[in-house]
Amino acid sequence: MESVWDLLQLDSNQQTEKQKKAEKAVRDVMDLLSYLLYVRDRELEHQNRLSENLGRVEKQLERKNHIVQTLTSDLETLKQNSAQKENIFKAKEQALMTERKTLQVQKKALEVNCARKNLEGDAEELEKLASAPIDDFTPTPFNMATKESIPQYISASMEALDEKLKQLEHVIRNELPSAEARSDKEVIKRLRQKLDDAHAIINEQDQLLQASLSSSVASSGAGRAADSTSLATKTGLADRSSPDVNAEDDLQREKSELTVLRRNLEKERKLLQEQAVKLDKDRLEFEIAKRDQMFGTPKDAESMLSARELANCSTPQRQRRAKRLDLDGLDSPFELPVSGTQFTFNLLQ
Repeated sequence: MESVWDLLQLDSNQQTEKQKKAEKAVRDVMDLLSYLLYVRDRELEHQNRLSENLGRVEKQLERKNHIVQTLTSDLETLKQNSAQKENIFKAKEQALMTERKTLQVQKKALEVNCARKNLEGDAEELEKLASAPIDDFTPTPFNMATKESIPQYISASMEALDEKLKQLEHVIRNELPSAEARSDKEVIKRLRQKLDDAHAIINEQDQLLQASLSSSVASSGAGRAADSTSLATKTGLADRSSPDVNAEDDLQREKSELTVLRRNLEKERKLLQEQAVKLDKDRLEFEIAKRDQMFGTPKDAESMLSARELANCSTPQRQRRAKRLDLDGLDSPFELPVSGTQFTFNLLQ
């Protein structure tokens, strides 16, 4: 009221200045109030958001705690089940080991009794058989691999392997004299089987070579016949249209191509013939080397047989006939396949 009274008493200029100041102060106060209200609203929104997030996190934490409890209970049950199964497996393993050891002892006793009944070997061999160690292999229990247990496991397995190797060497040394005393019939039979297989492979190669040569000769003959027919037709056409110069050029070009083709065919035929001769020579050398390796060189036997047959023959004609027969018919344990060079040569001709 005092301010209003002062305003009424002052002049108009002073009234306007004070009025402006008062309006400015009121305006500042209103701005401050609006700013404070805005800050209060923002703070309330932030608090509401934080409370919502906190409630959500608490719910997730409760859910995860429940999951952890269920998992721990499942883990405990699994541990109990695995411990029970491990105990059962250990009991079975012990039973199997005792049964295996008893079976090995029975087997060894039966082998000794069988050897004594069959009267095989002398007293020393029977004593060796009776004193042979029993295979008392005990499997190591399964443990999870760790950095500390791996070297120990490797060393233990290597020691077990060394013991097994020593036992095997002892058994092999005891069996070597009996193996050396056996006859070589099985070895000879195996070598004969290998030689028969080699002969079969050589025959198959010879047949394939002959088939390829015959097919190449037939194809070359067919190509030559076709070329000759095409040449004849084109020469007839050229005779009919002698003024045409292009046809004559084509004929000359095709003639030159045919001559080049014939030269190539001749070269190919010569190469095939050389390869066939080389294959036949290699095959015969292989067969002769195998025969000499199996039964020794037959030169001495041939000379003795020829001398006997010549001595038994009375006339010179019979001696010549005996020489010819001796050269053509050597006694051989295997039949050597006939060379295919002549057939190949006939095909190429």
